[in-house]
Order: sequence, then C-alpha cells, then structure tokens
Amino acid sequence: MTQIEINFVNNKLQAIIGARVAEVCRNHGDIWIDFMDELEVHYILLMQTLFRFYDNEKILITDTDKYRPSYGELKNPVFDEESFDWDNPGVNKFDEWNDTYSSMLKKLVVKEVNFNLFGDLTICFQNDVFLEVYLEVTNDEECWRFFEKEADDRGDIIVLGNTIIYDA
Repeated sequence: MTQIEINFVNNKLQAIIGARVAEVCRNHGDIWIDFMDELEVHYILLMQTLFRFYDNEKILITDTDKYRPSYGELKNPVFDEESFDWDNPGVNKFDEWNDTYSSMLKKLVVKEVNFNLFGDLTICFQNDVFLEVYLEVTNDEECWRFFEKEADDRGDIIVLGNTIIYDA
C-alpha cells in the first residue's frame, strides 16, 4: 500500500469516530459490523478475512471461531462433530458469543481507527475493546470493505490482498 492509499483510507474511516456499534451479524463466512453515527448514518465494515476482538486482558472472539461448535452444541448429548455444520445460525462459537454479548457490543463507541501499509485495520473502542482485521492473502481476493449503508456502490473502499479499490 502506498502512503497516499493509507492516508486516503484512514481519512475515509474517520467517519466512524464517535459512532456506536448498531449490530454485528454473520452471513455464511462474512461478518459485518453496522456502525451508526450521531446523525443515524450507518456505515458497514464487511470482513471476509481474519479478525479478532479483544480487551486489555484476553481475546474475546476470532474469525475462526465461526467454524467451531458453540458451548451449547458441545453440551448437547446428540452432538456429532462429524456432521457439525458451522453455517447453521446459532450453532457456532461466534454466533453464541454474538448473541451473549450483543447488548455489550451495542454500547461500543469508536474512539480511534488505524489502517496500516499491509491493509490491516485496528478499531479502538472507548471501553478498551479493540477489533483487529488482518489480511490473510497476497492476491486480488477481497479481504474487507467499508461503505455507507444507504449509499450506492460509489464510495466503497475495498481492500484486497494486494491493492485497494475505491469506487468513486
């Protein structure tokens, strides 16, 4: 990534400073976070790559947890790991965490955003919770994107493993 691209993306991401998390969702392997600012404008961070939420003491959840059975599933006497389908809503560790902590997540307010030369993203929330998004490929696969929810496709920032696309 060039310094111009880094500065451009960091500038665009400033839109969510002060915004709160409105919702965290999963659709198959994609995780997205809906941020809502004071004017009720929604911004979406769609992650198709590795990420982790953590606080000052521990990792709270990671991208790969969506492939692991929830604690509820593991306690089920008829649970069969061979037939476990992580994509069913509510059965994986990520879905269970999201359901359990959704009220806490909705209190998170963005304090700081940083995009680096590798295409990684760090979001610092006011409650000492952090989100790190990591690129896991070096090719032209999409890793994450950021856009205003109600806008058309213009303005999307799309971070690929090897470049950034900005649809102006």
